[in-house]
Amino acid sequence: QGVSESSDGLGYGMALVMRASSGNTVENNEFFDFFRGIAMGSGFDAKIIGNDVHSLRMDGMNFSQMQGILIEDNYIHDFARSTAKSDHADMIQFWTNNTDAPSTDIVIRGNVLTSGNGDSTQTIFMRNDLVDRGLRGEEMFYRNVTIEQNVIVNGHVHGITLGETNHVRIRNNTLLRN
Repeated sequence: QGVSESSDGLGYGMALVMRASSGNTVENNEFFDFFRGIAMGSGFDAKIIGNDVHSLRMDGMNFSQMQGILIEDNYIHDFARSTAKSDHADMIQFWTNNTDAPSTDIVIRGNVLTSGNGDSTQTIFMRNDLVDRGLRGEEMFYRNVTIEQNVIVNGHVHGITLGETNHVRIRNNTLLRN
């Protein structure tokens, strides 16, 4: 409360932020009622396993410049965006803006991603901003990406969206439009 008329009653702040970390595991937690859930950047060998992420205003999980990350068996659902602010939410997002290296060796497996009774969001979204704007070349392509065995139930145009990427494996996912 007391933020602004269009933001009062909605998530505020960031639940977990990790930068320049190595070998960390975030497992079996519940993240809810924040602006963003988990944000990680410039890290190595992270595991995000078995978390319940819901009732967020913006992004469930944000990643940039990660080398080696496993996102597995998480339940991401029921976002609560501000329609007055035109919030733009993602369940799992990777990006390259303001980074020096791409994210590589990414596994997104066995997650349940659903809008549920909440607002639709982009589901798995990996924009490669630096490359698609012509600011960098193939050295910034995401590499070694596996997206498998996820269940996506959502009403957004972006179910699984990847920017410039090398060595991608997308298999055995279920995508349903609700």
